Formats: sequence, C-alpha cells, structure tokens
Amino acid sequence: MARFPFDRWEAEINLRHIKSTLGMDILSCKTPEMVRKEIYTYLLAYNLLRTIMYQAGTEFNRDCIRLSLQTTRQHFDNFIPQFIQKTKVKGQKILRNHVRNGRR
Repeated sequence: MARFPFDRWEAEINLRHIKSTLGMDILSCKTPEMVRKEIYTYLLAYNLLRTIMYQAGTEFNRDCIRLSLQTTRQHFDNFIPQFIQKTKVKGQKILRNHVRNGRR
C-alpha cells in the first residue's frame, strides 16, 4: 500500500506525456465513438513509443523510464519514411512469392 502514491504519480506523469508529447491535449473528433477511437489511437502510439524505449534501454543497458518520450517520438518521426519503404519492399516480396506459388 505504501507504493500506491508512487504508482499513481507515475500514471499521472504518463498521462501528461500522452497529452503533451503526442498532441492529445485537444481532441479533434466530434462524436463519442470517434473520440474513443482517437484516444485508442493515441494509446496505441504511446505504447509503441514505450516499447521502443524499453527495447533501446535493454539493448544499451539504460533505465528505460529515464529515456525521453519526446526524443523517442522525434527519432521515430524521422525514421517513418525508411520504415514505410522497407515495409513496401517486404510486402512486395511476400506478394511475389504468393503469386509465384499460385496463392492469392
């Protein structure tokens, strides 16, 4: 029970990071259903960034909670064009293999 205030503090810090770093402070959707989807999208993006931070911290022996969410987002934003290109190439290879093997 003594750890509860610390856990709550961390949860509030993480929510603040989501709102400020990912631009979630103002939601653009109008309907409740779309607002939910927008929030889920932000949470998915947040979890993706935290996964990247965890993997980087593990690989380079750093405490992942001490890494910057903003810096991770900026590096990820810079990496997106390369990621998209590699994904397209991989997708094209998979499609060619399926066509070559008579599968659709």
